[in-house]
Parts: sequence; structure tokens; C-alpha cells
Amino acid sequence: KEGFAVTYLNNVYQYISEGYLLQFNGEESLGLYHVDTDSLMAQNLLEDHYELALSYEEKLKAFIQEYNNRMINNQLTADE
Repeated sequence: KEGFAVTYLNNVYQYISEGYLLQFNGEESLGLYHVDTDSLMAQNLLEDHYELALSYEEKLKAFIQEYNNRMINNQLTADE
């Protein structure tokens, strides 16, 4: 399985995977950056790599939905 990370700061979600970082405000993607080569996030690749951004956005939305459902049902811990 591929690894990923999700952060939430200042009302912006960040999905990080395979060297890319997607910023998402809950309604639309704000930026896509290749953090391995652009650590200052100076070049927004959102338009150039729209399909990748859309794929990451879908994964992030699924993660947010799963997290919220687990919060509602008090199921954030792994089953033993």
C-alpha cells in the first residue's frame, strides 16, 4: 500500500503522497505541489496535473468522510 499523510491547519486540508502535496479547503483544491523538488511550494501544479489533483482530492474526501463517521460512532481506535 502507498503511504500518505493528512493534515488540517487554518481551514486547509493537506494530503501528502508520492512526493506531492494537495491543498484543499473542503470545497475545492487550492494547489498541488511536488514537495520533493519544490519544498517552498513556489510552483502550483494544479492546472498542469489536474488528473492527479482530482485523484488526490477524491482520496482526501474519502478520508475526511471516514474520519467523521468514526468520530460520530466512537470508532477511532483499531479493533483488537
